[in-house]
Amino acid sequence: MLRPFLGDLLLAEEVDADICQAATEVVEPGAILVALDVSVEEAELKAYEAQLTLAEAILARARRASATNSVPEEEVDRARGQRDVSHGQEHDCCKTQWRFHR
Repeated sequence: MLRPFLGDLLLAEEVDADICQAATEVVEPGAILVALDVSVEEAELKAYEAQLTLAEAILARARRASATNSVPEEEVDRARGQRDVSHGQEHDCCKTQWRFHR
């Protein structure tokens, strides 16, 4: 577990990470210094992708049923709204990035 302050690196909160280089070593440009554990974020992304896939299938089904007047247009609107919410959740998860500034 990294502490909130480590040398010149300030973290907003404690995170699980592996230190890949000792503080006394000289490293090459581009070398990995800290490897963050992103398994939780990867699992969240997969869950959001699955929710989006389901929402898109429900919307497609509602559109087909609406074309034959089997369901009211309101059902299509609800399905479209749920698809949009799912898309937004997936997008927010994907754009989360770690950036470190000195």
